[in-house]
Amino acid sequence: MKRWLPFIGLVCIALFSAIYMVLNEGDSLYIPTTNKPEVIYRQACASCHGNRGEGGRLFYPALAKEDMIEKEVRQIIQNGSMIMPAFHNIQGDTLNNLAEYVVEKLFIDNE
Repeated sequence: MKRWLPFIGLVCIALFSAIYMVLNEGDSLYIPTTNKPEVIYRQACASCHGNRGEGGRLFYPALAKEDMIEKEVRQIIQNGSMIMPAFHNIQGDTLNNLAEYVVEKLFIDNE
């Protein structure tokens, strides 16, 4: 029975994630209250990707290991990716500033 526990755990996580994504339609309900990218990152991103982009847990990648440009980061923030929800409420200059912060501060600082 103990051999099956990791498999059962992964199935439960996958099932919970699928249900969550269907119910939320892959969108985050987060609404930024500031234009400061470091605050937005801490509020919307750090719980999954870590305070410094180091990643964490099983499904959340370390941003420092990624090699993306701002345009790609903006698209992922707006559209989501795999289990990451889309953040449609982050737009315009706020989105541009967050993408710049992620690429220039987190990608570079963690190398």
